[in-house]
Amino acid sequence: MSNVYLTSSNYVHARYPEIMDLYGGSPGKFHMSGMKNTPKDAESFEAISTFIESTPILLRSIIVKFKMQNVLKGKAELLDTLYK
Repeated sequence: MSNVYLTSSNYVHARYPEIMDLYGGSPGKFHMSGMKNTPKDAESFEAISTFIESTPILLRSIIVKFKMQNVLKGKAELLDTLYK
């Protein structure tokens, strides 16, 4: 069943899952030079912003889980960044 799904998906999406994002604008056209200056830019920016905001939370969790607080002693700048 998985093989049938993958084969069908590759056919429908031309082995490129974002193929549906390549068409848009007014009037509608295919973006043949990539996705720059399309609505996909805003989606990508939002995803990157989320990653940037969640990184300190993840690092804090790792430090606490693995009891690594002693490794950060003397690194006040890094500690300030993680515990804001």
